[in-house]
Amino acid sequence: MPEVPEGIYLEIKQSTVGTGNTASRVTFRNFYAVRLHGPEADLHLLDDRLGLTGVKETVSLTRFPSQLSYQPKLDPYFAKLLPSLGPTRTPKVQEEAPPPAARPESALPQERPAASLPQERPAAALPQERPVAQPPQTRKPAQPPAEKKDSGWWELTSRGSDLLKK
Repeated sequence: MPEVPEGIYLEIKQSTVGTGNTASRVTFRNFYAVRLHGPEADLHLLDDRLGLTGVKETVSLTRFPSQLSYQPKLDPYFAKLLPSLGPTRTPKVQEEAPPPAARPESALPQERPAASLPQERPAAALPQERPVAQPPQTRKPAQPPAEKKDSGWWELTSRGSDLLKK
């Protein structure tokens, strides 16, 4: 198994975007900050400015992605990222647990109170009658304007020609 140093790694992927005449070839560049923890490695996805995105994946070193290439030029950026990556965790070591000690006979199990009967459901109420809908409120029709007494022709023309009678 090759030695994997901690640092920033680059992954380059080629892909086709679009279909038919609009299809084009695109290159994706993903940066990862790799932190080692014994036989495992944490891969933290970085954004374009080499900041943490919050996406993290843990893989074993035997399955470490071969398409990642180490970028030693970016070690100063990795040194700035180390506090944000969290403390180094120790690898999990399988320790054999001692067999459970036999309980002395003087320690009796605690007694619990007896379970009570379940509560009964209250009887369902009878359905209520639906209230009768009130008819919609309507306005009373407006009273037609009262007939004005006929006055001189000059008043009819000053109010408009629609009041003139033939």
